[in-house]
Amino acid sequence: MKQSVLFSLAEVRLHPGILKERQETDCCYLLELLDPERLLAPWYAQAHLPSPPPYGGWEARDIAGHSGGHYLSALAACYAATGSRRALERAQQFVSGIERCQRKHGDGYAGAVDKRCFEKLRHGEIHAGGFMLNDVWVPLYTLHKMMAGLRDADQLCRIAAAREIACKQTRYLMKVWESLDDDQMQEILKCEHGGIAETLIDLAETTGDRKILDFACRAFCQKSVLDPLRAGRDELDGMHGNTMIPKVIGLAKLYNATGDESARKAAEFFFDRVVNFRSFANGGNGESEHFFAIGTEKDHLTAFTTETCNSYNMIKLAELLFEWEPRACIMDFVERALLNHVAANIGRKPGEFGYFLSMAPVAVKVFSTPEDSFWCCVGTGMESPMRYARTFYARSGNTLWINHYFPSELIWREQDLKVTAAGGFPESGLATFQLQFNPGISSRKLALKLRRPCWASTMRIALNGAVISVSAGADGYFTIERLWHDGDRLAVSLPMEFRSEPLPGTDRRAFFRGPVLLAGVLPSAAGEADPARERFSDHLKARGKTDEFPPHLIADRLIKDPHEAEAAPAMKLDWRPLYQVYEEHYGVYFRVMDRRRYRACEEELRRLSEREKARRLAVVDEVFPGFQQSEVEHALRESRSDTGDFQRRKFRRALPGGEFSYEMGCDPDLPLELELLYWGAEWSGARIAILVDGVMIAEQQTHTLCPGEWSPIHYPVPKELTAGKNLIRLTVRHLEGGDGGRVFHLSIIRKSSVQEENR
Repeated sequence: MKQSVLFSLAEVRLHPGILKERQETDCCYLLELLDPERLLAPWYAQAHLPSPPPYGGWEARDIAGHSGGHYLSALAACYAATGSRRALERAQQFVSGIERCQRKHGDGYAGAVDKRCFEKLRHGEIHAGGFMLNDVWVPLYTLHKMMAGLRDADQLCRIAAAREIACKQTRYLMKVWESLDDDQMQEILKCEHGGIAETLIDLAETTGDRKILDFACRAFCQKSVLDPLRAGRDELDGMHGNTMIPKVIGLAKLYNATGDESARKAAEFFFDRVVNFRSFANGGNGESEHFFAIGTEKDHLTAFTTETCNSYNMIKLAELLFEWEPRACIMDFVERALLNHVAANIGRKPGEFGYFLSMAPVAVKVFSTPEDSFWCCVGTGMESPMRYARTFYARSGNTLWINHYFPSELIWREQDLKVTAAGGFPESGLATFQLQFNPGISSRKLALKLRRPCWASTMRIALNGAVISVSAGADGYFTIERLWHDGDRLAVSLPMEFRSEPLPGTDRRAFFRGPVLLAGVLPSAAGEADPARERFSDHLKARGKTDEFPPHLIADRLIKDPHEAEAAPAMKLDWRPLYQVYEEHYGVYFRVMDRRRYRACEEELRRLSEREKARRLAVVDEVFPGFQQSEVEHALRESRSDTGDFQRRKFRRALPGGEFSYEMGCDPDLPLELELLYWGAEWSGARIAILVDGVMIAEQQTHTLCPGEWSPIHYPVPKELTAGKNLIRLTVRHLEGGDGGRVFHLSIIRKSSVQEENR
């Protein structure tokens, strides 16, 4: 089933360059700044063992423990990728900590989340929502991170106890699930469950235990979202991106384990739809963690585009697809996403990881703190630099695929060969590959396959100084098959030309030099507090964008090189790789137009910019219902409510007898208004109550408010309810009527600012 095999992390080393720099910074964070015992604190708490204080951010919430799983995976990969003995020792320490907790539980359970959640399932008690299961936030997601860490500790570090812990934990789950029927299992999967299927399939293959494989297939393959993919239907609009991708990785692993062709076709179909129809210029996808409708990209250029976890997991999916059928187009995507997203969203200091990478007109990168964030993208951020070289080389028999041109070193033990890649890629388009055989081996007959990048108009290849003529095959690779000798040297020259890519359906364009996505860096605003220099524990409190008037590029013809355009309003843009942007204000997509057109729309553009700035200044806090992180950061509580998608927006509604509430920031010194956004043509009416800290401030009938239009309604908040408070709890309660009452957005607004805007 596999036509190639990627080399393991232990067989490839990074050499100095941008990726090596990121890897070394991450090593410092993993081995110098993080305390494994504090990351183990959630495990100790569940096992009632003494522990040091846990870290903050997400590690202080229901999702505590997910970072520990990422950390264990990162340590294992660090040991494989660098040979660090300290990483191995830390991994052994972490596995030992989990093992202690498992022994204390005594029944095989080893998790960091409340075991009562699973014991309720054992007795058929299932309360599942998008991100809650039996009142616990994504417990299976967190459990998956631990299982993945144990798998990596087993496979990359040869820590035998890791596999045994995983087997015992799996047997515990199998006993919990054995009394559930198929419908109950599918009900559980309404809650985000990460890649639990993937790790169980890996464990089944490692142990040869068919029962584990059957369990993974029956219990953790969600039919409602995977069956459409098997049928070749794109029903991804509105779906949570990083919930979907691990499920599809599970499908890919299922094909490897069973040969299920429909699983392979589903994975390939999903990859194609996301990479070729749902991605931005940096290779990332989605906005506010969710896929949106194809063709609406221009409506989603916000601070919350391109979640880093998504690209991390899409690269993992690409690895599996490449092994099935090695094609250059797969590695074109990996190169784009790796260079322009995953490696572009890590800071220069240890512990700085980005959640979203904004494609907004004028954006700033938003980085975490070392000890008080621990978002999901901090977890994948810990792992990513150790996995950078995973896709560099692949093999089959005597064939070697050279997929990337970054400086690196490969040890191919079966062929007694070392390949050293040198050069300044991606700053330079020159790369050399030196072949060295082990002593006593003078030559081997091998086929070397060099990727022809999609962005390279030509490609010059020289063997030992002499240019050779060779054509790329249908797979996108140049194949050079010959008797190779010790010391042979291949030199590759790639033209690093400028080019542009449009944002579909708009006059916005992104610019590249070779594979490198360029950012136009704006002059800094002197004397102002700069959001680019802040670090955040709550990433949703970071705007990720600025109120600066976005520059436009003025050109009388279609341009490839952004330096050939004039920026308007007049300013000097500093064009540099997006991965080099750190604390600067930048843009990626720029509107390109001729001077006449710009003059015609300049005043309208300024008016819209000022209006948006005024609105942002008025907002104290806001919630995007149905979006995982917005709801978790605002401490969602709900009873008999649901979420869904309508008119390309997400909503939450209270069902009959139900309610939902959020903890929201307020300003005790100014009169406030609450704004709720409804669809003005609700066909099913409902009467809802709106409460602040348990006090009703308004009732609303949601039936036919404004047919065919969005209907934002403002409610004054009595000042006595906010006096002396920085936080209030806002509740929406169903009073009577049908199941209408969908709320699409909630915000608390300074009333004086709203009045100022409307004058």
